Amino acid sequence: MRRKKRNPQFFCAVEVVLPAYGCTSPGVGISEEPLPQLEEGQPSFLTKRKTAQKLAFQAALSDAFQKLTIVVLESGRIAVEYRPTEEDLDARSEEELQNLIQVGCFPSSQSSQREEECLSDFSLEEEDLKLCGLH
Repeated sequence: MRRKKRNPQFFCAVEVVLPAYGCTSPGVGISEEPLPQLEEGQPSFLTKRKTAQKLAFQAALSDAFQKLTIVVLESGRIAVEYRPTEEDLDARSEEELQNLIQVGCFPSSQSSQREEECLSDFSLEEEDLKLCGLH
C-alpha cells in the first residue's frame, strides 16, 4: 500500500515595527503548494517549496501592513495607527500553535543591521513580483 504524501504547508509570522511612531503590527501567513508525483530533492520539488515559503512570507507581511493606517498630511507629517481586526483580538491558544516550529526569535534590542541581514533572505526579486501580479 502506497502512503499518500501531504503537501508541504508553511507558516510565517512577522512583526512590522515602526519605532519612530511607536507602532508594531503582527502578521501571519500560511501557504500550501500541491506537489503531485514529485519526490524530495527533485528541482521541481525544490522550486515549488521555495515558492510556497515566499508566498507564506508575503501573506504574513501583507497581513501586518493591512492592520496599519498610514496618513500623510499636507504638511508632510506622517501619522501611523495600528487597527487590529476582530480575529487579532481573539487570543490564539497553545493548542492552535502546537504543530508550528519556531525558527528564530530575535530580541527587539538587537541592532538594525542584524534585522537587515535576516530580511535580505526574503528580498523580493522580479520573479517574486510576477508571483504577486505586481510586475
